[in-house]
Amino acid sequence: MSTTAIPKPQKSPEPNVYDPRTSIEGYPNTPEDKNFALKVKNARPKLFSESKYANTIKRPLTTIEKIWFAHLEAGNPDKKGSIIYVKPDLLLMQDATAKLLLIQAELLFTLLEKEQSDILTVLYYDHNIKVDFGIEKAIVDDKDGIKFLGTSSSKRGIIFSLPGNGICHRVSDEYFDMPGGILFGSDSHTPTAGGMGMFVVGKGGWSIAKSLAAGLPMPVDRNPIIGVHLKGSLPDGIEPKQIVSILNRDIIRFFGTEGNGSYIEFFGEGVKSVSVVGRSSITNSLVDGGMGTGVFPADEQVINYLKTRNRPDLAEWVSKNLKDLNPDPEVLQDPGKYYDITLEYDLSKEIHPALAMPGNPKNVFYLDEIPKVINFINDEIFPNYKNYLINGKTDRLKVEEACKIKSKDVLRATALETLVNFAVQEVDVKKSYDKRKLSLEVSSGSVGSCTHSGKDDIEAVVWANIQLAKNKIKRNAPVSVTYGSRDGWLSVQGNKTIQDLITDGHLILLDSACGPCIGMGFAPAVESASVRSFNRNFMGRGGNKEKIDQVYLTSPAVVVYLAASGRFDSYDAETKTFKVKDESGKEVKVKLTNPTSEASLKAVVANDFNNPDGERPAFILPAPKDKAKDIKVLYDGETIAPLPGDMYDTPPSKLENLPVLVALGDNVTTDDLSAAGTKYIPKRGNLLELEPGYFESISLREGKDPQFYYNLAKEYKTKTNGSVMVGGKLFGSGSSREAAAFIPRHLRVRVAIAESFAPIHRENAIEQGLFYMTYKNPADRSKFDRDDLITISGLDKLDADNRDVEVKIKKKDGSEVSIICEHVLDTPYKIEVFRAGSEPNLFKKILIDQFKGDVTAFMKWFEEKNRL
Repeated sequence: MSTTAIPKPQKSPEPNVYDPRTSIEGYPNTPEDKNFALKVKNARPKLFSESKYANTIKRPLTTIEKIWFAHLEAGNPDKKGSIIYVKPDLLLMQDATAKLLLIQAELLFTLLEKEQSDILTVLYYDHNIKVDFGIEKAIVDDKDGIKFLGTSSSKRGIIFSLPGNGICHRVSDEYFDMPGGILFGSDSHTPTAGGMGMFVVGKGGWSIAKSLAAGLPMPVDRNPIIGVHLKGSLPDGIEPKQIVSILNRDIIRFFGTEGNGSYIEFFGEGVKSVSVVGRSSITNSLVDGGMGTGVFPADEQVINYLKTRNRPDLAEWVSKNLKDLNPDPEVLQDPGKYYDITLEYDLSKEIHPALAMPGNPKNVFYLDEIPKVINFINDEIFPNYKNYLINGKTDRLKVEEACKIKSKDVLRATALETLVNFAVQEVDVKKSYDKRKLSLEVSSGSVGSCTHSGKDDIEAVVWANIQLAKNKIKRNAPVSVTYGSRDGWLSVQGNKTIQDLITDGHLILLDSACGPCIGMGFAPAVESASVRSFNRNFMGRGGNKEKIDQVYLTSPAVVVYLAASGRFDSYDAETKTFKVKDESGKEVKVKLTNPTSEASLKAVVANDFNNPDGERPAFILPAPKDKAKDIKVLYDGETIAPLPGDMYDTPPSKLENLPVLVALGDNVTTDDLSAAGTKYIPKRGNLLELEPGYFESISLREGKDPQFYYNLAKEYKTKTNGSVMVGGKLFGSGSSREAAAFIPRHLRVRVAIAESFAPIHRENAIEQGLFYMTYKNPADRSKFDRDDLITISGLDKLDADNRDVEVKIKKKDGSEVSIICEHVLDTPYKIEVFRAGSEPNLFKKILIDQFKGDVTAFMKWFEEKNRL
């Protein structure tokens, strides 16, 4: 078995941060407003009890509803299916998405003749670091990007978290997140802060830019609030990852479109068995199961966590306001009456680890089932995969019949539907990559990412390694580990146990950055499995050139044990142990147990936001307002470039004979629409450099030239003035990156038709002037093939109330068929956006030209158009 999938970094990383003012030539010595530290220290969210709604709303409220009403600017949270507008307490950006975001924000600041944002905002540099080579190389390679991000931050009132300080969501939890507040971030995993009791949603860059520069409230879909009752407690050795794994498996399966974009509020005695770090790991990953966010209401654990982070004033404030930060007692007494939907899990029964199999975080099975699933796919599905195809398309009903026959032999507790979904996915992979075979062998492991890089996660890794060391276990595969913040890394640096594990080669310590999770180093092997404690495992996301991999998602301790044993069939379900071999070759069973004090790490707080003159080596504070006007934002025109001059056009009244560019299945991801990894993340500030990654993953899996679909889209842009994308469920799932909407917009891939859309991507697409529709009859998806010609009329007569649209399909043989779809522009305002060609176009026309930058006048017009 190969164990070379994870190479060691060229040099051992150190917990250093890199201040561009001293490490990058040509970077100005920007001044800092030291009093900004007090803005952080004193930041408090609005409370429901202090709002104008406290005296008018007499019914019991959930925590999420209290937060909404406390921050409400427009709309009605009681109107399910509507849109509400709320004012955020905090905005978050990261370097990969912030480049396009700030390009747009800079233009908006200039048009509004405004220097700085009024909203507390933090920008983190954490994505564009290839961990095989280290932070120093990233600083050199992206020096012009850092100059732009840093100078724009200083000028516009944004705190800049420096390279080396850590991953955005972990650092935000440590220094900035505030229970009861609202946070929006240009990263889909921003809901991490829900573990601290915030309402948090990931957004596209333009959405953040509007709020940042113009102070506009942010739209929130009034989707269902699902109350998840956690009964019992997590058994010994079962980590919080278990909870989000089963939710990702179940929510869409149970509730369909109602689950898509839903908000999860946790309650019950089981919550007490989950630490604050564990809660944030859960809320971080809910979006990967199709949910919008999750909230754990604040409690004594949150108060104690804040104290360990040297935030005693906020801890005291939370303690005094727990009533505002929690659901009313009547809600807990009768949850079915007050939550839109309720779901109950008895954690005590989750005795075996759950893992997500390759390709999608919803492919969740219990570990004792996984060897049987692997053998079933390899022995029953792959040899006969052509039998499951009709005209080259996977026939789900045939796959389902095969799964039914073997399900009793394969599954213990997982639903048949999950097996069918995974088998359909694997048939699709096999038909484009004939060498596909799932491996029982594990060739590498990785712990970290924004999901599992907190104190509890690293302690679980240490504890598992202590058990292996006590039994003198021979390790089969290496494990990399990333602490999510520099503060955490400093605690690791002072821990002799971890240092010995690193010295002995059992752990490979990586820079505090996103790294392998987003394909920035340590790409997995193609023919063997890699187990990782991350949030996503979309095919090819790991960064290998084939865009095919076998990445499994699980909890930190299970990563260590599976990597040590080297096989999935090493788990003994009867004894809840892993079968491993010691140095003499003797088989030993190591039991899953919770860490003890032997594995504990000491918390470190290295930055002082309590005092203006305190030390903050990992951050640059923004400039004082009176000096901001003198700061020049640095562009180089290549790394950072304006959007193309032909970015937007106004739509015609009729789209005629547009060819279908792609006809795909479920879960088309933002990684498909805008490739990530080492090749593209460094180019996120230049749209033209990103465009060749459009459907590169699909091209490679189909054995085509990597730029096949990109070149075809360019050809259609010239010849037919556009093309069409066709997909299935959750089109656009994954990241918040708005490049996934920018690229098709510029290439004039004007239309997408799917069974459903991921909420963040749908919003980005509407803002960029794309025309998205869902099938009125889901069975109509089978009527589309690539190169069909599509005609849509009446685009000048769109109606927000009657959203039916006739779509005419002309087949290659000349035959024609018509179907009815439903467009997603459900308010007059969204139709105005489409007619203007994009929301940036509409802002220029209405906010700047018509209202002369008067945000109040614009909001009145805005509310009318949105029927708020």
